[in-house]
Amino acid sequence: MKKSEIFKAILAAIGRYLGCWLFLILAVEASLQITLLFVPRQELPLHWYAVPAACVTMLGYLSCGVYLNHTVKHRLTEPHPMHNGIFQVAVNNLFSCYFWPVYYPFLLILIILNVVL
Repeated sequence: MKKSEIFKAILAAIGRYLGCWLFLILAVEASLQITLLFVPRQELPLHWYAVPAACVTMLGYLSCGVYLNHTVKHRLTEPHPMHNGIFQVAVNNLFSCYFWPVYYPFLLILIILNVVL
């Protein structure tokens, strides 16, 4: 890939990363508003509001990790034949899926440094 193509892919990855954060925030807010829409606030204890928001947050968090794995990681990284055992690939994919808020900025910084230097 040319440097310009790599930078375009990195900008698209940053947009997808920020879009996932926005999706999570909107999903939690929507689940809280839907809960409040159906039941008045005075009738339910606090944990009835927290449970749907927590479920939506976890589902959104994992779906963002899977989305970023399929769209960003496979476009920006090239597999190495020596380090592509089943265990290494599984651990890397699970780590990047569960810890995507930390993993993807780190990955993008490493790719930018690799391209520039």
